[in-house]
Amino acid sequence: MNGDPNDTSVPDSGAAYVFVRRGTKWTQQAYLKASNVEEADLFGWSVAVSGDTVAVPAMGELAAHIYVGAGSLPPQLSIERAGGGLRVFWPLPATGFVLDEVPALNASPVTGWSTVPVASYQTNATHVSLSIPQPSGQKFYRLRRP
Repeated sequence: MNGDPNDTSVPDSGAAYVFVRRGTKWTQQAYLKASNVEEADLFGWSVAVSGDTVAVPAMGELAAHIYVGAGSLPPQLSIERAGGGLRVFWPLPATGFVLDEVPALNASPVTGWSTVPVASYQTNATHVSLSIPQPSGQKFYRLRRP
């Protein structure tokens, strides 16, 4: 988040911009770029926004990146297919979060979030991750401090 918008060294990797409107004036609030940039990811091909949650798919890697919070830099939540399920991960040192899910982002603010039961979290040198079963139907995810 808030990387260098002038860095175009990886073709078709993509980016998304967040603007806030106050009165009649629009101001850029954030520049979003995937933490795992690769050629032809097409990150930002489309976006979904609800309240302070932004979901940005990376069509070329079949993943979505979720940004939550309008304050200081929130952790970037990344989701990708892994085997028969999903791998959900976010960068260290953002620890102490729980994963919530909701079937639709159709209201502002979104209501109906429920905590995803997780047996254990894994960490490596750069990320916290967990594996969850492939959901039946559409799901949206966020990180939340309990």
